[in-house]
Amino acid sequence: MADKIGRYAVQLPSADADAAVAGRALAGEPILVFPYGRHYREGFEGVYAFEVTPEVVAQAVENFARREERGVRQALLPVNEDHTSSRALGWFMDVVALPEGLGAAFSWNRRGREALEGGEFAYFSLEFAWEMVDRATGQVVTNQVVGGALTNYPFFGQAAALMSRNQQQEVGMAEALETVRAERDGLLSLIRGLFGRVTPAGGGTEPANTPGADDALQARVAAMERDLHAVQSERDAYRTQLAEVGTSLSAVTEARAREHFAQVVREQFSHLPAPLEQLAGAVRWLEETGGEHAQVVLAVLSAADGQFAQAFKERGVQPQGLVTIHARVDALVAQYQATHPGVDSAEALRGVMREHPDVYEAYRAEVGDGRS
Repeated sequence: MADKIGRYAVQLPSADADAAVAGRALAGEPILVFPYGRHYREGFEGVYAFEVTPEVVAQAVENFARREERGVRQALLPVNEDHTSSRALGWFMDVVALPEGLGAAFSWNRRGREALEGGEFAYFSLEFAWEMVDRATGQVVTNQVVGGALTNYPFFGQAAALMSRNQQQEVGMAEALETVRAERDGLLSLIRGLFGRVTPAGGGTEPANTPGADDALQARVAAMERDLHAVQSERDAYRTQLAEVGTSLSAVTEARAREHFAQVVREQFSHLPAPLEQLAGAVRWLEETGGEHAQVVLAVLSAADGQFAQAFKERGVQPQGLVTIHARVDALVAQYQATHPGVDSAEALRGVMREHPDVYEAYRAEVGDGRS
């Protein structure tokens, strides 16, 4: 089975009283990293719910204490940068149960301390395995902390996050809007009461005698209406801004994910004769689906990479040599077709070989005379 690992972010604000969170982290005190409650995360098959309970927290605490003999099997769990850097900014010192949920304390190196003191990161993002396979025993370990990151791009939609300043502002905007509406409704009710029809002693009806009150109250109601529209316009503009920021963050997150899996392929499957982007996409799909056959397929790819590495060594070919020449030929063929409309791929390939004899010789040297 595949390890089911998620990332969940909590905020580390860098201004006002909220800076105490980052200060406690710098001082080595535990901070909340995974709050109790029911949360939601977006996966390959849609949105699903998960719940952080006292039982989950207790098991995570025990697993961390026994991490060297269970699950991750390493003494140092790193805090990296944006879940992508191989360099650590600090290390987990302890994982504890807090009244609000799971907490953790950290030891920071120079780079991590300077980054926190300088307010360079707004979030701590926890890497948490709901299920993972112990590579030494084959047993499934549940609820294991596997690492974390300082980041400004937490995984929105997958994070159990504290309320951000943007969310606090939006809530405040909604409360202000409700206050204006309530005051307006109160004024309208007062007007109806003052200018309602009353029954005089002689019978019939006539307006109540309230000289001068009509104009003043109507002017006040008009002012409240203007305030209401102003608040609504400000709220709508703010929501539009939030949507634009969300779109930008999604694009950044996607770009970072692509680069992460490209780096995985460079480090683990560098000898496989397949285009880097295509292979990275396949590895990403396997890891994100978490299907029962994913680990089997990844193991097969790893074995194939080893065989190709041996073959390259025997033939004196540098790793990724075959990938490089194919990628260059594919790019030249696409360029040829773009400048020669209506030409099929076979004719485009022949044209490229005619125009680029160096590519032709390199292509023949890699694939052999009997392959195309």
